Amino acid sequence: MPDDRATGALFDELAGGAFAAAYAAAGGPPPPPEVVVLAETESTNDDAKRAAAAGAAAGTAFVADRQRAGRGRQGRRWHAEPGSSLLVSVVSRPAVEAAALPPLALVAGLAVIDALEAQAPGLDLRLKWPNDVWAAGRKIAGVLVEAAFAGGRASWAVVGVGVNVRAGAPPPELAPLVTSLEALGVRGEGLGRGALLGRLLARLTARTGELERGGFAALAGEVRARDALAGRAVRGEGLAGVAAGVADDGRLRVRTPEGREALVGAGEVRLDDEGGPGAGGGRGPSG
Repeated sequence: MPDDRATGALFDELAGGAFAAAYAAAGGPPPPPEVVVLAETESTNDDAKRAAAAGAAAGTAFVADRQRAGRGRQGRRWHAEPGSSLLVSVVSRPAVEAAALPPLALVAGLAVIDALEAQAPGLDLRLKWPNDVWAAGRKIAGVLVEAAFAGGRASWAVVGVGVNVRAGAPPPELAPLVTSLEALGVRGEGLGRGALLGRLLARLTARTGELERGGFAALAGEVRARDALAGRAVRGEGLAGVAAGVADDGRLRVRTPEGREALVGAGEVRLDDEGGPGAGGGRGPSG
């Protein structure tokens, strides 16, 4: 249940019965995890990392209405007006080797899609490698994973997720690239952050378990079915070609004009016609 360290709209949303009911309906194992609710913080990911290093249980979540120093991949700043987004970072202790952890961002993206589909059925949701969720061709959510390792295995990971719930007012340069549940016509209970958090935490637990049991290969088919880049011209650092899907190890396959196939494991990849931030940029998530 939520830990009362904040007051105001966010705590009111999370303290109601919608959180627990949605968590249970999405198959979350009892009891619900500890949720630390903060009106404002520097970064929910930093809060969760400190807790993870101190021994916090898997599933412990930090939620904030506002982040003063939220960030995404490659240190980009996240833009989120107070009350407009679900900003959460979750402690995870995946029983996987270090080499198997990078696809966790895609696995978390599947959990985000699961939660959004239950919250607002009918949305056209896609995964943009390596860490964004798109709705109707625009970014609605993003994921940032940070981790610590020991002996070749993950000691802990923190999964930061941000979902654009209400429309807000993103910077002009980002406005054409992002969307929100509200902008897509969702109203009423569909905008409830408490229910969305309950669904997300339950599905993140389930999806992480699938990764532990079967590796990313067991989830790769679902990721490919949601792939926003497949068949489209992309470019990255020293690379240009056509995205050819996500490999069984989570890397992005790119066919170059010379006919060879390159495997991209890290870095930024953009659509050729995308004028704004590449993977990991834009308005929204945690950090």
